[in-house]
Amino acid sequence: MIEKTTEKYVVISLKIILAYELISMLLGWGSDVKVLSPGSLRKQLMNILDENLKQYKR
Repeated sequence: MIEKTTEKYVVISLKIILAYELISMLLGWGSDVKVLSPGSLRKQLMNILDENLKQYKR
């Protein structure tokens, strides 16, 4: 469901099962997407991104 739309962003709500495919899709959008909730998904994405960043800091 679309909750809010502006010239810069769209806020949507989805009722879905958290699966690898969703995480992969969100990561594929890079900085063009920001997960607001649930916190568990945000944390999972941040952990993956932190691990990716560590690969380049070695």
